[in-house]
Parts: sequence; structure tokens; C-alpha cells
Amino acid sequence: MENDSITMSSEFRNERKRKRKSSKRKAKSNGRSGEGSSSRSNKKRRINLMEEPAPPLPIQFKNAILSLSQGRTVSEIKLVIQKQLFASDMAQDQNRFTIPANQIREEFLSNEEKTNLSVYASKGRKMAMKVKIIEPLLGEGTVELRRWDLKKDSGRSSSSYVLNKTWGEIRENNKLKVGDIMQLWAVRVEEELLFVLVKLD
Repeated sequence: MENDSITMSSEFRNERKRKRKSSKRKAKSNGRSGEGSSSRSNKKRRINLMEEPAPPLPIQFKNAILSLSQGRTVSEIKLVIQKQLFASDMAQDQNRFTIPANQIREEFLSNEEKTNLSVYASKGRKMAMKVKIIEPLLGEGTVELRRWDLKKDSGRSSSSYVLNKTWGEIRENNKLKVGDIMQLWAVRVEEELLFVLVKLD
């Protein structure tokens, strides 16, 4: 998106630094591990995508954002999460794409949005926020964003955001499967939040 009105996120500016750090970790691991250990290490790196440098947003999605913005200013593009799809993301009876709070790369919600998503609409169920989404095959739709707080047996709690409501349709229409590596991007078209879901090759 070659446009001065668009401010790319810090993800792009820091990509080169993360690549250098990732290369150093890889060299260090290879230096102290045998072939078997190296194989296990590689598998761990594939799963722990927080350590992987994130590819930039593909040009076709940038063009789709410009088309959807209809001349309004695109002020912000942030990578929310880069994750592998698990069976729980694909289960028909659960119908949600999970965004664990501890895996979020960049804060993407305003203070007002975070407050609204923390309010209970009914017993045990928090408010939802409808967000337009550009899907992996460039279709356009709407999802509901919710916050989930899960209490553990230890007494501690963990938080996640989820995309649901139409997630099952998105999953089917874009032929997603367990093991696919996905990116979720948050875009601001003026004040409006927009999601972009990308399937990495």
C-alpha cells in the first residue's frame, strides 16, 4: 500500500532485528545439539510462531483494504497474531478462532473497545463487537469479537479474544484446515476497526 496516509506498524520496522535474533538462536541451538535434538528444536520453532519473523501483509490484501476504505484514510495496520490452526479452531461445535492474549503481537483495541468487551451482556457472556473482515480468499464478511476469561484450577485466570458467529462459514468458504498458519491483521479505516485474515503458504 504505497500511500503516505497509511502508517505501517512497528512489526515491519522491527522485522530485520527479529531476523537477526532468530538467526543467532538457531546458530546457538545447532552448535550445542545433535541431529536428533535439532529436529525437535525445528519442530518447536514451527509451533512457537511468536519467535518467527512475520511476513508482511501481501499486496492483494492491501489493495482489498483500499477498496473497502472507499477513499477514507487508512491510519493503522497491525499484526495481531500469527498462529497455527488447531483442532479446537476447526471444531464445528465450538465455532471460534482463538486469539490468546499472551500471543498478541501488538495492541489493536482502543481503551473504549477493551472496556466494552469486558462488560457482561448476560450471565457468563460478555459483550460482542461486530467487525468487518477480509477473508483469506479475499471475500468480505463480518465476525463477532469477544473476550473470554477462563479461570484455572490454580485460581489464576487466562484471557483470550475469539472471533465467532460466522467463523464456521469463513473456515468452510476458505478451505482452512488444521495446521494452516494464519495471520490476523487489525486495520483502522479512520476510527473503524477492520480485520484481515491471511493464510500463509
